[in-house]
Amino acid sequence: MKKLLVPFLAILFLASCGMESVTDMQPDQEVTSEDLLIEGIGTDKLNENMRLAPAGSCESDCIEQGGSVFFSVSDVATLRVGRNTKSVNYSAYNTETDFVVEVTYAITAGPPNAKATIRIDIAGNIMEYTDVSSGSKVSHTVPLAEGWAGCDEVTFSVVQEGLGAPITFSESYALIPVCSVVAPPLTVEKTAVGTYDRTVNWQLMKTVSQGSHTGAPGDEFLSNWTVTATKSEISANYSVTGTITVTNPNSFAVPFTLADVLNDGTVAVITCPGTGDNTGTVAAGGSVSCAYSAAPKDGSATLNTATVTFDVGSGLTNASATADVTFTENLIGDEAVTLSDPRVAYSELISTTTVEIFTETFTCPTDQSLYTDGVYMETFTNIAYLDGDNTDLEASAEVTINCYLPSSECFSPDFWSQNTKFWTGYDPSDLYADVFGVPRFGTLLENVTANGGGANALARHSVAAILNATRTEVGYDLTVSEIIAGVQAAYASGDFESFKNVLEVENEKECLIR
Repeated sequence: MKKLLVPFLAILFLASCGMESVTDMQPDQEVTSEDLLIEGIGTDKLNENMRLAPAGSCESDCIEQGGSVFFSVSDVATLRVGRNTKSVNYSAYNTETDFVVEVTYAITAGPPNAKATIRIDIAGNIMEYTDVSSGSKVSHTVPLAEGWAGCDEVTFSVVQEGLGAPITFSESYALIPVCSVVAPPLTVEKTAVGTYDRTVNWQLMKTVSQGSHTGAPGDEFLSNWTVTATKSEISANYSVTGTITVTNPNSFAVPFTLADVLNDGTVAVITCPGTGDNTGTVAAGGSVSCAYSAAPKDGSATLNTATVTFDVGSGLTNASATADVTFTENLIGDEAVTLSDPRVAYSELISTTTVEIFTETFTCPTDQSLYTDGVYMETFTNIAYLDGDNTDLEASAEVTINCYLPSSECFSPDFWSQNTKFWTGYDPSDLYADVFGVPRFGTLLENVTANGGGANALARHSVAAILNATRTEVGYDLTVSEIIAGVQAAYASGDFESFKNVLEVENEKECLIR
């Protein structure tokens, strides 16, 4: 039978950390149902699933919460009494809540009939077993003191009496702490969407070389139209946006702080619900999703990292998540446009800067009915177009042809007074006195329009005469120098009428076409 010899002590006597060295350690053994106390010996029963590990260190080992592996210290002693040999061994260990001492009594030689009394003292809490048969195991379990800690020492002793002298053990045990519960960390996930604006601009320019021609009927002229469509583009407004989701696997709410950065160093702005900034609290078993945005200067970033910082009481204090960054363009403008020039029957879809040159031939018409007062003038406008979904441009250039008839008449003063654009060799603003070397006022234009006879008539026809004489397409009977000499002679003699009559005939008679 077992006896509780000393009243139960609620609080164990604890000593300083450190475990007494034990020389005769037992190997790890599995305790089975056969190890239970035999009927009538005691009521303490052992956990069938428990395993005893070799003696541990209170500084480096710990007992898993809810686990069944404990760290025991053991010893064995034998004594020969006559023809009998008795053996007593013990194992001592602590669980999460109790301190346990187990004692096995066995007669290893001789008749096995002798019974024993075994007394187990744990820090003054004593349990005594009587009539313990050979091969039996007894144990004593005492609750650990409230607030116990690893490396607190428990003293215990074992005394076996019967069959010769007693066998006695007096030991101490450094309690193995319970492993700390490490709260699981928060987890973080993220997305990343990169975008940027690629703005395409087009410009259109139309030029011509050359833009003005002068000639006679049948004359041909070449002009080159040049169309230039210039493409330019700007990449800007780079942006990375997404969500950061923080999940809490714990049974309590956890505050957190977020940071988010691209691998080019750009720091994102984070907005969490409820706070409007990069902080928040995630409920027990819940999740919080925060939005973020970053504005890098270019598209060199390829990775985005979010880091959540938190405190769950122990264990990790931060966690990170990454997302690849790929920038998708937002096209503003037209990647390709249609360049057209209807005048030269040209149309082409282009996507790069393009320069086109078109040569066109212009001809003075030979149909004299098209001429007014012997003059045909026409301006040709060429318009080029650049069209796209977002592009609508046009540009133009002009070519003007000035044609005049090499008629059978030399041109009269009236013709020259009304068509100064056909003057060659002389300018309407030239002074008459400078050209002819005579004392007369006024410009050539003022004198070719002079009214009346005498010197005015001579002035009128002399200006027309030198303009006719400078024409290369007709044959005029007088040269410029002859005309000037005749005018000077008329002024010297005072006879204006005679040379005026000569010039009048020349200006109105049929001229030979050269």
